[in-house]
This record gives sequence, C-alpha cells and structure tokens, in this order.
Amino acid sequence: VFRASMPCCNGTVRSLAIIGGSLYVAGGDGKIRSFEGSDVQWHVVSENAVDPAASGKGSGLLCLTPSPSGKELLATSTNGKLWRIKARSLEASLLQSSVTGEVTCVAFGKDDSNHLMSGSSFGRLVLWDLGELNP
Repeated sequence: VFRASMPCCNGTVRSLAIIGGSLYVAGGDGKIRSFEGSDVQWHVVSENAVDPAASGKGSGLLCLTPSPSGKELLATSTNGKLWRIKARSLEASLLQSSVTGEVTCVAFGKDDSNHLMSGSSFGRLVLWDLGELNP
C-alpha cells in the first residue's frame, strides 16, 4: 500500500542506503543527502555536493553503499571517481579516480571496512585495500 512520496534530489535518484535510522540518497545531481524520520514524516539532516568542482558536468552519483561499521559510505560517480563519505557529516574524500573506466558499483566485505570490490563500465571487478589505498 502506497504511504508517501517526497522530493529528495534534483534529477534521478540513483541509490539508497540505510544506516540505523538514517536514510542516505545519492542523486544524479551529484549530491548525497541524509534524512531522518519514519513513515510519512521525513526531513533532511544534511547534504553535500560530493564533487563540487565537477558540479553539473556529468558528476552524478551512481552507487552508494554503507560500510559494515556504519561510520561511512562509499559512493561512485559518473565521472569515474570513488568517494569515501563520513556518515554523520557527509564529508567526502576522493579515494581514487577510475583505473578501469566508470565505476558503476561498489560493495564492502561482510565484516571488513578496509576491503571492498568495485565494478566498472569496462566489465572489470577491482579489489581494493583501503588500508593501502591501492586496487
């Protein structure tokens, strides 16, 4: 049964992630937003343009995934970048510009916030060690 609808970004909603009681939305406008609430009452807690230098230049976000610890998220963007985002502040730091084409998806290991796998538009998977910051 339909319950509610709310505007959450300018452009396409590309990815959603939930950590605790917070909802994170990655948009085609290149911004990540966090929301809190329940049922039909939600409000924006914070938002951040992940790559402000590329804003409006094909910098939309594609994928968003929470870390097992819940302290951060990873985001991929249409301009081939991989971002680490602090869950509370939404502060973003660039992990890597693509080495294998557009980074289309990303996932952490089950119980490990230092290792992840990313997929690319070139049909490649890359294993990352964030402790070493090398693919």
